[in-house]
Amino acid sequence: MIQDSYNIRGDRGLSDFDARHRFVLSAVYDLPFRGNRLAEGWEISLIETLQSGNPVNFHTSNTGLTGFTTVRPNVNGPVITGFSPALNGASTFITYIQNRSVLTNPVNAFGNMGRNVVIGPGFSNLDFSLVKNTRISERVSWQLRADAFDLLNQTNFGQPLSTLGTSTFGLINSTRFPTGDSGSSRQLQLALKLTF
Repeated sequence: MIQDSYNIRGDRGLSDFDARHRFVLSAVYDLPFRGNRLAEGWEISLIETLQSGNPVNFHTSNTGLTGFTTVRPNVNGPVITGFSPALNGASTFITYIQNRSVLTNPVNAFGNMGRNVVIGPGFSNLDFSLVKNTRISERVSWQLRADAFDLLNQTNFGQPLSTLGTSTFGLINSTRFPTGDSGSSRQLQLALKLTF
C-alpha cells in the first residue's frame, strides 16, 4: 500500500520478489568406468543455487495518520544487517537488524525510510544425484538412483519481522518455505525404474 497518496514517488522501490544476484550451476557427468555391468553406467549430477536476498519493507504499527495504511519508520543512519543471537533472549530467534536504534517511529508523520531498501538473507542450496543405468537386454534396462535435496543441509533463513515497535522487530524466527527456489531441509530419496 502507498504510504502517502500525495507523494506516490516516495513509494518507488524494489519489487518484493527482486533477487539482484542469482547463480545456478547444473552438471551431469557420466563416470568413465568400463568393463562389466556392475562397473559401467554410473552417473552423477548436481544443481548448485546461490541467490542474494529479497527486499524487506519495514513499517510501524501506527495507522493513526492514514486511518488504514501503516507508515514506514524514520531512519537516521545506515541499517546494518547480519546474524547474531537474539537480543530478546529467545533461543528461537536470530537478530538480523544489528542496529535497530537507527529506526524510529515518526508518530504523526510519514517516515523517511524508502520502500524495500533493506535486503533480507540470501539463499544457498546443493542438490545431488547418483544414478546407475544397467542394460539387461537390447530392449530392457533399469535405473537405480539416489537423490539428495539440500545435500549440505544449509540453513536458509526467512525474512526478519518488519513491524517497528514490537519486541521481535528485526528478528528472524523462521527458515524459508520449502517451495520453488526457497529450499528445504535435507531430503533423501531412492528410486528404481524399469524401461522396456
